Amino acid sequence: MTDEQTRPYPPQVPVTPGQRVVAGRYLLLGELGRGGMGVVWRAQDQVIGRPVAVKELRLPDAESAAVFSERALREVRTGGRLNDPSIVTVYDVVTDGGTTFIVMELVEAPSLADLVRQRGPMPAAQAAQLGERV
Repeated sequence: MTDEQTRPYPPQVPVTPGQRVVAGRYLLLGELGRGGMGVVWRAQDQVIGRPVAVKELRLPDAESAAVFSERALREVRTGGRLNDPSIVTVYDVVTDGGTTFIVMELVEAPSLADLVRQRGPMPAAQAAQLGERV
């Protein structure tokens, strides 16, 4: 057998103590950001071997679990039906330990804040064009 035949497929990122694996599949590698609905993680799909973004949904204090769950599923269903280069692809929705996670395409790009820091303020026409796309 050649090395290629014996090498595990897909390539997996080794799990180290303290790292979280969601649904036995998604290895959380680092936080990308947080907002009103939860935390977004950079992750590795250990089954397919691709990088993904995993949104860990957090239940707002004032909202019931049933209402929150319906909101999350509505977001996923809507995103899953859309097919546009400007919209990330939703790959999966899983529940692990009572928490819901949305698994999405990982888009590697600088943030708007990064661009402004690097290049300075955008010309008005460019900012308007960006706003229109959003």
